[in-house]
Amino acid sequence: MDWRVHYRHNGEDYTAVYLAPGDAIEAACLLMDEGIDVCGIGRGSVGDSIQKAAVARIYSAWLWAARLSR
Repeated sequence: MDWRVHYRHNGEDYTAVYLAPGDAIEAACLLMDEGIDVCGIGRGSVGDSIQKAAVARIYSAWLWAARLSR
């Protein structure tokens, strides 16, 4: 089943589709790293997704891991 990243950029809502949850999470973190507002990650609509607060915690862990790998 597809994984979706729901995000908002320049006032427009977007949904990007990925085959694996890890790919969706990586994409969401890269978007957030660029300052783009990620609204959710999941298999369905934004309402059924991991919400912004949880996405922010995932992004914090991703940043921490990225700094360790440098």
